[in-house]
Amino acid sequence: MSLINKSKKFPSLSSVPAIDVFIKVVSGELEKQFENRGVSNLSKKERTALLELQTWHDIQFKPADKGGNVVLWPNELYMKQAHKQLNDRKCYTKLRYNPLAEFKNELLHILTQAYEEGTIPKKMVDVITELHPRLPTLYLIPKIHKNINDPPGRPIVSGKGGLCEIICSVIDFFLKPLVVELPSYIRDTTSVLCQLDDLQLDKNMILVTADVESLYTSIRHQDGIKAAELFLNHSTLEKPMVGLILTLLEFILTHNVFTFDQNIYKQIQGTAMGASCAPSYANLFMGAWERGIFFNKDIPGIKNIHHWNALHGWKTQKNAGKN
Repeated sequence: MSLINKSKKFPSLSSVPAIDVFIKVVSGELEKQFENRGVSNLSKKERTALLELQTWHDIQFKPADKGGNVVLWPNELYMKQAHKQLNDRKCYTKLRYNPLAEFKNELLHILTQAYEEGTIPKKMVDVITELHPRLPTLYLIPKIHKNINDPPGRPIVSGKGGLCEIICSVIDFFLKPLVVELPSYIRDTTSVLCQLDDLQLDKNMILVTADVESLYTSIRHQDGIKAAELFLNHSTLEKPMVGLILTLLEFILTHNVFTFDQNIYKQIQGTAMGASCAPSYANLFMGAWERGIFFNKDIPGIKNIHHWNALHGWKTQKNAGKN
């Protein structure tokens, strides 16, 4: 089939009154910006303060983990908190050299084999072949809601331009739909309020919340991969693709290297916060944890739970399977 030449005719914008008004309003605003170009919207004191802040080399300027505030974090406390976390031998180990070249060859071997088996297109192999990855860096976000004087830090590995950036996006493409299908999945605050609005409480009930401490760095690789495998095997994906996803996921988890304070580290437990697939991976791990609890009637006190989104969801799926 031959390609049809695209029309070069463009309708008059003034023929539609709404569009004509929109163009005039936007054009007017743009003209005002050009007229005021070079005129600062800051006062003299504000400009002086900004210039002075640029000379504060002993301070880290970071966004707060929660609340949207800007935190002035003394370098001494920042470095102390970072090294405290990096010295945790369960999660991190220091390397003597940059292994990115070796890691790239390993990744190419995995992708080439998948291409030869017909699982992925050659373009994916070519993209990684032409990639010149940089070594990701680690930085901390202050948790001032926990300690305002000496806040702990949330570790973030900036993986943009790194070896695993592309495959992290690919893995997340397949994992994210599985997260949405979790019985305990909550879309947003409005979704929570709707559930609570339908909840009937009496005086004998207790509202309980729970939180996992340092979830991302607490997930053991074998447990996280097993959880992802559980949900992938129940998806519509073909087995070769499931196998490749799990192989790439394991590669991401076991090849997370980064630099901090002129040293190179490798994460040996958990996943890096900053990787695009990390939230989906962590959510699936918690989904498997919930499933293991609510399918187990022998857990003491499980019958006393009146309402849990996951509880009702798993029961619904279980009953549907029987039908």
